[in-house]
Amino acid sequence: MTATIRTRGNVTIDETELTLDTGTRVRAVVSRNDDGARRPRCLLLHGNPGPMHDWKHLMSALAEAADVAAIDVPGFGASPRPSPHSECLSLDHLAEHAIAAANALSWTEPVYLIGHSHGGAVAQVAAAKYPDRVAGVVALATLGSPAHRTYRLLSLPGGRVVMRAAGRVVQAEHLRGVSRLIARIVMRDIFFPEPVAAERVERELETLAANPSILTSMVDVT
Repeated sequence: MTATIRTRGNVTIDETELTLDTGTRVRAVVSRNDDGARRPRCLLLHGNPGPMHDWKHLMSALAEAADVAAIDVPGFGASPRPSPHSECLSLDHLAEHAIAAANALSWTEPVYLIGHSHGGAVAQVAAAKYPDRVAGVVALATLGSPAHRTYRLLSLPGGRVVMRAAGRVVQAEHLRGVSRLIARIVMRDIFFPEPVAAERVERELETLAANPSILTSMVDVT
């Protein structure tokens, strides 16, 4: 089902679901410009564990100059995991899904991949594996070496067990205060040096409460 989020001038931004030729489905936000001009095409790939709506402001700014789409990467946001196995969220597989999303949008020419954090790594792998489909890459605060502290913690033995337990905590309304505190601590590193907005924390908790499997996906991608 497709729903229009907002319209400004010739630009309409819709939220929809894409069925990929990789056998999975992803939620997407897609801008359309009805003036008939040809524009560059940009696919936005969020970080771990952020959803496609993290791109809200940048997408609005780009939509005048390009055709733009942002997806909830499989296993995050409102996109289901392709499989319970951790290998399904490897960089190779996520890169394959990214290119499949461009195909599902009928973007036949090479596309620009803009990736934040983990999404930047997905974009780089996609460009290496599918050079004919990628016109260019923009990597924002992407993965590097040494690994980010949160990634080192998530990849420790027992990470999945801990995050499954955290999923039960975020679903318990009477423990919302504890969840809020943990979310603030985790997000502080992600947003540094900017403060974390209270509404951003609440939105994150609502997303995790609705789909706690995102927490194990956070571990699996590390």
